[in-house]
Amino acid sequence: MKTVLVSGVSGLIGFEVANLLLENQYEVIGISRSNPNITHRNFEFISCDFEDKMFTNHLPKKVDAIFHFAQSFNYKNFPQSSQEVFDVNANSTLKLLNYGIKANCKKFVYASSGGGNPLSENKIPSTTPLLFGEHLNFYLSTKFISEVLVNNYKAFFNTLICRPYFVF
Repeated sequence: MKTVLVSGVSGLIGFEVANLLLENQYEVIGISRSNPNITHRNFEFISCDFEDKMFTNHLPKKVDAIFHFAQSFNYKNFPQSSQEVFDVNANSTLKLLNYGIKANCKKFVYASSGGGNPLSENKIPSTTPLLFGEHLNFYLSTKFISEVLVNNYKAFFNTLICRPYFVF
């Protein structure tokens, strides 16, 4: 049975993905600040705060994949919560990428934000690179930074960057 680590498991995307993985016979380790109360024999919850510099020490020694869906609750609170937003959105991504190498991970899936592309009346293909510019607020800038980080780790595992638009 393959083991998948899902960050942000108490959020909308993380919760739904964790349940889909469980339905498809994966072992899921969910990490988040709050318990999503998933009751499944193949689910384990680990309380995790990404502001803790050593949070990866509490994670399993081996995982097959990492699905990184966590985001800061304080994404609108700039500049008061800028350090917390950066720690959750960018620094945790770097820590999970390095943890993935040590944990012999084969796939890393990152949830960025569709809001990182400039507004357009045309469809924007998901493969369009994000462009750095004035349209990026602080939150979106941290997502941009994380995409750059994930792209640098392609030599170590398969990577996939998702850009959901306005998930509520």
